[in-house]
Amino acid sequence: MSNQFPSGVPGHSYNRIFETIVKDPSSPTLEEMASYFIYKKAKREWATNYCQRNNQKPDEKILAEYVATYTESRLEGLSKEGQQIVASFA
Repeated sequence: MSNQFPSGVPGHSYNRIFETIVKDPSSPTLEEMASYFIYKKAKREWATNYCQRNNQKPDEKILAEYVATYTESRLEGLSKEGQQIVASFA
């Protein structure tokens, strides 16, 4: 798959975090969706802080550098957090 949005929107890079967290996008588990939400929340917080510090939005390169900080162990941590969130409602 190319590094573009699945819909092919030109000029926007696409990261593979969703596909890394959610093993089967056609039927994601609650744990996987909770994990992805945690990732998106953290990314939004980071972007908001970046904008406040730099008086501009992060460009594609800066966003890619942020996404690259999600190592395998960090993604495993997201998975565990997602599992804990869902378990707390069981």
